[in-house]
Amino acid sequence: MEIPYLFHLFPQIVSNILIFSCSNIVGVCTHYPAEGSQRQAFQETRECIQARLHSQRENQQQERLLLSVLPRHVAMEMKADINAKQEDMMFHKIYIQKHDNVR
Repeated sequence: MEIPYLFHLFPQIVSNILIFSCSNIVGVCTHYPAEGSQRQAFQETRECIQARLHSQRENQQQERLLLSVLPRHVAMEMKADINAKQEDMMFHKIYIQKHDNVR
């Protein structure tokens, strides 16, 4: 009686092994491309953040340089005019002020 039972069990075992193998192959085929795209997205995000930080550092250095050369009120006026982006007025404004009673 044991032998016929094993013959009925054999196709079930083979089908379970086949399903297990196929599901593992599908898992491997989907895992590695997804991991690659996640790594690429992470690298792109990291590069973007690094570029933004670099840009912010450069802007701070430029502002310190500008403030080391010009008085603060003149520098702020120039920055406001540049940020206004009036293309027809570009390079037409003179930032000279006359002061009386200067010792």
